[in-house]
Parts: sequence; structure tokens; C-alpha cells
Amino acid sequence: MDTQNPHARRNGLVTAVVILALFVAGLIFFLNRDVAEAPAETSTENNDVVSAGVKDTRKTIESESALASVDISYPEISGLTDPSAEARINAAIYTEAQSIVDAFLGRVDSPLPDMADSNTLSGDYEIIPIARGMISVLVSVSEYASGMAHPNPYILSLVFNIQTGEKVALPDLFRPGSEYLRVLSLESRPLIEKQLGDMYDAQWAEEGTIPLAENFSIFYPTEDALHLIFNPYQVAPYSMGITEIALPYTVLGSVLK
Repeated sequence: MDTQNPHARRNGLVTAVVILALFVAGLIFFLNRDVAEAPAETSTENNDVVSAGVKDTRKTIESESALASVDISYPEISGLTDPSAEARINAAIYTEAQSIVDAFLGRVDSPLPDMADSNTLSGDYEIIPIARGMISVLVSVSEYASGMAHPNPYILSLVFNIQTGEKVALPDLFRPGSEYLRVLSLESRPLIEKQLGDMYDAQWAEEGTIPLAENFSIFYPTEDALHLIFNPYQVAPYSMGITEIALPYTVLGSVLK
């Protein structure tokens, strides 16, 4: 015969129910917490051959939070002759990718409750085969801040010396003291006109190709030409997207190293 006090049994049952409820509540909170306090990094083996013996592994910075959705991919290079140069290149690529994320998160506000769209940052990359002792990475980015009329796409270029691992800036390609910016300005305009066709606006293109370093900062070399990239609004309206031209080295001979 069970002689336990019925009040004791009832109190024990209540205690068990409370403990169970707290456990379930904690589990729900864990599953629904904001997991994007810090963007996570993942990697996928690509095994894409960039140049002879050189490959890349796809790395990703991604997060999902009330503030923004982030998904930026960038490469980790392997197979270069000099491991220290390779390490410097990979460190610089990662730093650039992380700075894109940090800058975006630092300037967007949390979407208002009545807004269906959210802040979104996405990006991918393309590796240009080694040319003239340099390897180039193009990072294609799309930014969207809640409430904007449309996303903001743009490209960044990262060019590296494969022997030293140092980043190559545009002036490094040209003779010191040469008027290379004037040459780039004059030679780029007819190619932009050809690229844009009927949508070419001479005033717009000329303003975007004034001989200033920032107007030609997005570039990459191939074996036969120097490629210049102009993001939306620089030389044409947004509707024309990103404009890219290739200047043959033959037209740059007077200023090229």
C-alpha cells in the first residue's frame, strides 16, 4: 500500500513539469537564436586549375541575422613556387573579403518591421591565369540595403606578384614619371564607345576616364592586354552594368615598363 503523502506526490510532479518546461524553452531558444553574431567561414575544395600546378580552394564567409544576410566567397591559392609568397597572397585575399563584409555591416541599419526585403551581401570570384608574373583575382560583389531601388553590383581586382606575394598597384606597371594616366584616358575612350554602342554618352565616359588613378584602379593583366573595369555609373548609366575593355600592350608601349 502506497503511504506517500498525496501533497508530496503532487509537488514532485509539479517540479518535474517545471524542469521539463525550462528545458524545452532553453532548447527552443538555442535553435532560434541569432547564429550570425560573427560571420562563419567555410571551405570547399575546388581543385580548379588556375595555371600549371596552381589551384584554388573556395572559402566562404557567411551569416544570417536580423541585420543582414552575408555570403561572400573568395579563393585560397595553392601550388605557387614560393610558399611564403603564397601565404602573403592568401592573407591579403582574406583580409579584403573580410573588409567587404565589415564595411557593409557597418553601414547598414536593421530593416524596419514593415519591410519585406532585407540587407543582403553576396559575392563570388574569378581567378585570372598567371600572366607576366602576376596572378589576379576578380571579386564580384552585390550589395543590397533594405529600401534601395536595386542592388549595387561592383567588381574589385586584386593583382599579386607571384614571386614576392606583394600586391601590384597600377603605377607598378608603368615607367616612373610617365604620363600613363593620360595614355589610359585617351586610349580607353574609343574602346568604351565601341563597347557601349548606341548607349555611349561621351560626357559620361569622359568624366569617368579623367586621368586620375582612382578611375583606373580596377585592372588585371593578361598576356596580350591590360584589362580595365568600370563599375556602374562610372562611364555609363546603371542599366549598362559593368563595362570592361582590353588595352593591347602595343598601345601602351611608350609608358609600360
